[in-house]
This record gives sequence, structure tokens and C-alpha cells, in this order.
Amino acid sequence: MSHVVDVDGWGREIISRPQPSGPERKGMKFMKDNYRRFGTAPIAVMAFMLISGCSETQGVGRHGPTSASVVEGRSKPEDHAFMLPLDSYSLSPEGRNLLARAENVEAVKCMRQRNMDWPKLSKSPGVARPVNERRYGISNATVAATYGYQLPPPAGITRLEEYEWSLRSKKRLALVDRATMNAFTGESVDGPGCRDLARKRLHMDWVYAKDPVATAASEAWAQAADAESVHELDRKWSKCMRKSGHEQKDPLSAAGVWAGSGSPSGGEGPLGAPSVKEVAMASADVRCKASLNYIDRRRSIEAEFQAVLIKVRSVELQEYRSAWQHSLSAAQLIGSDAPNTPAVDSDLAGRGRCADGCSQR
Repeated sequence: MSHVVDVDGWGREIISRPQPSGPERKGMKFMKDNYRRFGTAPIAVMAFMLISGCSETQGVGRHGPTSASVVEGRSKPEDHAFMLPLDSYSLSPEGRNLLARAENVEAVKCMRQRNMDWPKLSKSPGVARPVNERRYGISNATVAATYGYQLPPPAGITRLEEYEWSLRSKKRLALVDRATMNAFTGESVDGPGCRDLARKRLHMDWVYAKDPVATAASEAWAQAADAESVHELDRKWSKCMRKSGHEQKDPLSAAGVWAGSGSPSGGEGPLGAPSVKEVAMASADVRCKASLNYIDRRRSIEAEFQAVLIKVRSVELQEYRSAWQHSLSAAQLIGSDAPNTPAVDSDLAGRGRCADGCSQR
């Protein structure tokens, strides 16, 4: 029997930085968890990441009455989709999709040779959001008015469609038994798993090494966060927020106040609508950012730190880029056999080498 498994196409990880405390720490976790749904996850993670679904449900959230007057439409990308210098050394979403499809084709062939069926990748709903869309927090007034600080679904679909898709994903993934999963991952079996064999054909040894782009990006993020120019920008943003009655020291702290917003009791089910208070703060956040040109200025500061690291580590970064470009060339040769549907990194429940430094870009 052949199964079809939907896989998440917008998992992105935020850059790490020194651990803050209080609301800012909650904001970091909130934004990190949300960033996983942007762009693409690292190839090395390759997980069947199931979305925590959102819905159009109106009701009473944990922070008070919801904004019931807001009517959700199909989601659109936010305003600030920009690139940073290190982005050119990382695989694009399209490149990751191509590699994931090629890996899946090879893995399916391998599993068939072992008299097992392996799920094929199917099209994810909506359009993956730009990887840097919320790097510095919310920036779109319409999104703030509709979702507060919650992430909207992928562009082109509603929260209800996203949630229904996630339910189908869980049901389909449940059809994969442990023996089949082990044959794929190589766990508890003699010899390599079909995933490793597929990656070998695609020359993907680089996914098992520490990602130099992620390392440099993490350092640049931390350096920028500690820069006086960023502290000054945050102080101006905070002053602007106080005029609307919101006492927050920076955008991360503001997001942290609403970490878990709309989460259903028990952790299952679609997200509820944001509260009136959350929408008010998110809307003020967007207005203050716009008045200060916050996003562009913050990007410019971080870009300077990235440029310095690129100059110092140019050889290492270029070697890494050449490695995944070699894999892409191999994937293109296999591509004619791959299903013509977008896919993403899929490393079964995050098992394997991820704990010791997967890409966090």
C-alpha cells in the first residue's frame, strides 16, 4: 500500500542569541517557534514537521475577549521580505524543495528494494513565506489587525485550511509503522538506512557537518543585538509604544507577552482568535516600526556584521556553498523522476544529528 504524507513547507528557525529573561525570553521562544514555519527548515533536519494548526474560530482567548469583528481572508505575505548578505550562501526554498524531492525519489526506490513502501511528498498548501519576513517582528498592519502577534497561515490559504491539512498529515503519518521508519532512518537495523543512501547519491555529506552559514548568522545576530545602535533604536521604539499605553522595551518583549496566544486547552485543536488587547499592541508595534523605519534600519545594522564575517570566513562559506550546489546538480538529474510538487526537508520527527548544531537560519 502506498501512502501520501503532507509535509510542512515553512519551517524556519530564528538565529540564536544570548539568553534573555522575562518577557524578552518568552518573545525569543515565541518568535523561534514561529520562525520554524517560515521559509524552509535546514535540509539536515528533514522532519515531518506537522503544523500547529490555526483556525478562524472566534471565542475567548487566554488574554481576554477576542477581536470578533475581524474577518480573516486568505493570507498574504507581509511587507518586509528582504535578503541579508549570508542568505546568498544558503539554499533557497526552491533549492531545498528540489533536494527534498530528489532525496524522496531515491529513498522510495531504496525502500521498494527492501519490499517496503515509503510515503511520497505531496504538495503543501499555500505559498511558503519569505524567510526573513518576521526576523525583527511583525511589520504588517493588516496582519496585526487580523492575527495580533500570531503567525498567519501560509500565503494563499486560511487558518482553517491550514489546520485541516495538518490533521490529514497526522493521519497519513500514522500509517508509517516503526519497522518502516527504522528502515528509512537506519535506526535499529544493520547497515545504512534508505535516507542515508539517498543522501549519498546526492553527495549530501555536508548535511552532517556543522553549518558555517548558521554559525556566522548566529554570531552576527548576537553582535547586532548588542550594538548600541540597536539599543538606541529599541529605546525609540519603546518610547513610541508608551504613547499608545504599552510598556515594552523592545519588539521581542512585546511578542513575549503574547506567547501562546490563542492556544487551545490541552494543546490540541486550532488556535483561537487574538484578543482585543493583543491586536491593539500588535497594531501599535507596526505603527512604531513604520515611523522609525525600524525594519530597514535593523536589517542594515545586522548586514554590516554579516559582511565582516563573510570577509573573514569567505573560504569556508564558499566551500559550503559549492558543496550544496554540487548536490543540487545531482538533484536536477534525478528531478525528472520526482513528483512535480513542492516539498520540504523531512527528517522523521527530528531524529538523528540535529541536536548538536543543525542550521538555525
